[in-house]
Amino acid sequence: MTNLEELAAAEHALLLHAATYRVRVEAGGLSACLATGQADALLHVAVPSGPEPRDWRTSVEALLELGRSHGIVPRLEFMAELHPTLPSALERSGFRRLSADPVMTTTVGRLAPPPGLGASTRYRRLDPRDGARLRDFVEVQADAFGMPRATGYAFLERMHRTLAGGDALAALLQVGGALAAGACLQRAGDWAELVGVFTVPAMRRRGLARALCATLLADATAAGIAQVWLSAAGDAERLYRRLGFMPVGTQLNYHYAPLASGSAG
Repeated sequence: MTNLEELAAAEHALLLHAATYRVRVEAGGLSACLATGQADALLHVAVPSGPEPRDWRTSVEALLELGRSHGIVPRLEFMAELHPTLPSALERSGFRRLSADPVMTTTVGRLAPPPGLGASTRYRRLDPRDGARLRDFVEVQADAFGMPRATGYAFLERMHRTLAGGDALAALLQVGGALAAGACLQRAGDWAELVGVFTVPAMRRRGLARALCATLLADATAAGIAQVWLSAAGDAERLYRRLGFMPVGTQLNYHYAPLASGSAG
């Protein structure tokens, strides 16, 4: 596959997972995937769904209409190289860029083998029936990312549902019995996105994230996942290269600035 083909496949997988357990509303060339109930603003997301319009203004206006009618303007996630004119259309309508991160992909054949774990380190897959461990996971994850715990709690119900439905895999590492690192895979067919990788600050630079991700990716292979992608925020690209990922493009994230203050994130 070419880089553009991999980006298109990854974006399609992103859309499929975003629509899982959400209400999907079409807005021209965009699909708005809206969480139900009293959801945190971060739980509403829109992704391009094609066909590519000649002019994005109608699609963006349809997205803004959701804000006027329902008080919801989803954040947008998309691949920059696939939609070169979408950023300017968004920015003209009041959207602001949150991030631009390298998109990286890997296949089963490129994955690095899991390293051995120390005697005090334990790998555990998350079970949707274990509510206490899931809650601990989102709390420590939010702390590690410097986010309010309320944002972690907002994702807790969705995490439980996707794990129970086989739409996600997640795992953690415990060191001396304490949660030290965690990661999730969001599945869409035989593709999956590696997300939410964290290590608690006191445990960083010990190779825990690499060991955890390599082991979780081995589990994903056993579960029939053939291709994995991610957006490498911050300085994480080196870690993912060592796991077997290669860059193929850029993911852009946008939010609607006038409503941004409504998010707990």
